[in-house]
Amino acid sequence: MLNELDLKVTVTDPAKCVSIVADRAGLNDKKTTAQALKILKDRGVVPSLAGKDTMGLAATALYIACVRNGGKAKKTQKELAEAAGVTEITIRHRSNEIKSVIEEKGVLSTLRQLGSEIVRVNFRQLGILAEDAGTSVFEIVRSIIIPIRLYGK
Repeated sequence: MLNELDLKVTVTDPAKCVSIVADRAGLNDKKTTAQALKILKDRGVVPSLAGKDTMGLAATALYIACVRNGGKAKKTQKELAEAAGVTEITIRHRSNEIKSVIEEKGVLSTLRQLGSEIVRVNFRQLGILAEDAGTSVFEIVRSIIIPIRLYGK
């Protein structure tokens, strides 16, 4: 229908909404705002959450940054949700999604760092193994990496 009417839909960058949500919530801590922007600009976070409400993503990034920084930058999910015009449930869901993307990036980064130290595994075989186990390739790789991080190589 958009094509038929020749309408253009613009997608707002959630990073542009961070200052709006921060102002509405009365959050004046520049460190927290900067950290929220860093979370959103981190490669992989926004593209994997494409189509989600940008104000909700901005509020969620601020919430995660507030939790990490604590102190005077303490804002509740409710306060940030109200400032963004979303529900607290949206903040919780987006928070879990963002954390999952960040965690997945950390595992992939560790895999790259270990490089030749890990036996090369055919990802198709991993996919079959994951399907048989009722899990994902990511979960299998993570179960390998975490022990390596804890106990050494």
